[in-house]
Parts: sequence; C-alpha cells; structure tokens
Amino acid sequence: MVNHITSASSETYETVRDRLALFDLMLDAILPAAIAYGMPERQAANWKFDAWRSHAAILNDANYSLDERRAKSARAASERMIEECRRLILT
Repeated sequence: MVNHITSASSETYETVRDRLALFDLMLDAILPAAIAYGMPERQAANWKFDAWRSHAAILNDANYSLDERRAKSARAASERMIEECRRLILT
C-alpha cells in the first residue's frame, strides 16, 4: 500500500510509511473505546479492514486502470482521502 500511495504523492516512501503507521496506531487506540461504547468487536475489526480494502481498491484503479477517466477519478479520490488523513493526524 505504501508503494501505491507514494506513487500518487510527492512524499517519500518513509514519510508515507510513517504516516500510515501513525494512522493505524491511532485507529488501534480508539477502537477499544468504540467497543466499550457499544460497538461490537467484530464490527470494529471489520471497519478497519474494510477501510484498508477500500483504499487498496482505489489505489489499484488510480495506478492500473486502463480507463483514463476511472484512473483520474481514483487518483482524485485517493488524494482527497490522503489529505483527510493527513489533516486528522496533524490537527
């Protein structure tokens, strides 16, 4: 995943890797509170994995789709999601 994001970004591999690790750490930190609040444990795990799977699908389209409109749309979506994550981590 880091390679896909790096190819769609001007950031270095290390920066993207570190940011993904931090985001994953933050998610792991809040899931216990969500579970304690009443979210079923399986739902919490599925929520995390579904997000990773969705991001992977968008990055796959951005980098490998033969349909240029689809690839362009996926690149734009990827950039929006990365920026949202970046703002969440930095604020």
